[in-house]
Amino acid sequence: MKTPVLETKRVILRPLSSEDAQDIYDRWTSDDRVSKYVRWCTHSSVEDTRGWLKMVEENVKSDTSYDWGFFLKDGDYIFGSGGIFYNEDEKCFEVGYNIMHKCWKQGYTTEIVKAI
Repeated sequence: MKTPVLETKRVILRPLSSEDAQDIYDRWTSDDRVSKYVRWCTHSSVEDTRGWLKMVEENVKSDTSYDWGFFLKDGDYIFGSGGIFYNEDEKCFEVGYNIMHKCWKQGYTTEIVKAI
């Protein structure tokens, strides 16, 4: 199934694109505060982010991996990403997400995970 567009009160969730690479790199993949709590390492260049996005784009029609970019309706910019992924070892789906530091502690991830 193709990753659908989802919407919450404050956020639009849409599939990620390689065109988002520079904004993503500038806003959170280059931030050690964000990568401290996730499975990936801080990106040292926008090329790292482009490489990750290439993998994400290849999975857009997957039935086991759904990735979204999180766009604030108020301001219309990408501020995070995340999704739901099938963990073959555990035989269950997992939810993961990350957002830029300035958007922490504002309830966005709670709102987003409910939509996912």
